[in-house]
Amino acid sequence: MHEYQAGELIFTRGETANAVFYIQSGEVRLAGKSGDGEQAAIVILSEGSFLGECCLAGQTVHSVTASATFCSTIARVEKQA
Repeated sequence: MHEYQAGELIFTRGETANAVFYIQSGEVRLAGKSGDGEQAAIVILSEGSFLGECCLAGQTVHSVTASATFCSTIARVEKQA
């Protein structure tokens, strides 16, 4: 478990995808690149949601950036587990 502060990065686009995250409390913003190269919000995930599960399907790097929208408690489960 880790407590992330508002705006704190959980993972970034292009970073190695090697864990699944579970939002125990709080919210997470997923952002990607728009057609003109600007960062754009894709989705806001709330308590009870998973993120980073792409690593279980063979994706080796994250395609989006994840950050806490406010103070959030998030569990990290390594892919090997």
